[in-house]
Amino acid sequence: MLGLIGLIGFNCRGLIYLFKNLNCFKSLVISYFMIYSILLFLLVILTLIILVGRLWIHLSNFYHKRYSFFDLAFILIYFTEQFIFLLLYNLIEEYRALWVSLIVLIVVTTASLDKLMMISRHKRSREVIFRSILEQNNLLNMIKGREKENDFLKNENQTLIKYIQKRLEKK
Repeated sequence: MLGLIGLIGFNCRGLIYLFKNLNCFKSLVISYFMIYSILLFLLVILTLIILVGRLWIHLSNFYHKRYSFFDLAFILIYFTEQFIFLLLYNLIEEYRALWVSLIVLIVVTTASLDKLMMISRHKRSREVIFRSILEQNNLLNMIKGREKENDFLKNENQTLIKYIQKRLEKK
């Protein structure tokens, strides 16, 4: 718009020309409004992504401490989606194709989120099992080391007992 005003000149004649060609002005304003709306939307999405990224550890810990809650929540979400779909499908008949399309998108998105959470649960379970196996192996190695140390001390003890017995026999 500023470029158009600069070309026309910022005077009354230019403003009159602009308002006479209001359709051009409207489309220009609408274009700028759409561009700003899209940029604002992208900025909000980027801010949300950064915020979720920063809080992800807390969200992850919250999820991993409450598996049963999230299982129940997803069951209720699936039920609610299907219930709303049935209501909309039967009450507003002229938009049935739209309702079917929307419910498919919503259910697939919900199932994808459920799958993502299940994969995270499986990954965490494998990490816990792996850590417990490592701890168990470390404990077994420590026990074996102590057994060797114990065998060494037994041999030393036997050697000392024999030595003391020989010394006592000589006296």
